[in-house]
Amino acid sequence: MTNSKWLRRALLSGVALGVASTGAQADDLTALKAQLEALQSRVNQLESTPAPSALPDGASLITFKRGQGSLSDWHTDRKAEGTIPQDGGFTIAITPTADVPAPVTEVTVSGYVKGDVIYDFDQDTIGDTFGAASTINGAQQNVSGVSLHATQSRFRIRSRTDTAIGQIRTLIEM
Repeated sequence: MTNSKWLRRALLSGVALGVASTGAQADDLTALKAQLEALQSRVNQLESTPAPSALPDGASLITFKRGQGSLSDWHTDRKAEGTIPQDGGFTIAITPTADVPAPVTEVTVSGYVKGDVIYDFDQDTIGDTFGAASTINGAQQNVSGVSLHATQSRFRIRSRTDTAIGQIRTLIEM
């Protein structure tokens, strides 16, 4: 067998293998086209379907309400000092999804100020032994005979967050 015959047979067998593999590739290509068409029809179906509303009517993920909400039962008020009424302040409740029945995080901000008004006709100091007006140079004292000042105040921020290990509460008072 000469080299030319051997070369001719090798080339013919290579061409035959190439034609056979092209047929297999064509089968793979038609299968891929069928999968692509199925996926495209599924995408079109999903895009044509209207998205369901995440929230029912009247529901909100963040709600604001007057009062101290569920944070009012902490029993942190000091009886000797003034207490904040339960309907005082406002509460912000955050619910991450509509299917959670109760808020996951609540923050309440409340406070009060008790003040004094003293009016006197003939006294120079109006009962103040130490006042801000006496500490500032150049302040005019005893101009009107009226003294206004806060005797007691409270500012409170409370929060509650439900977690996987329990409830985390914070209380900041000034």
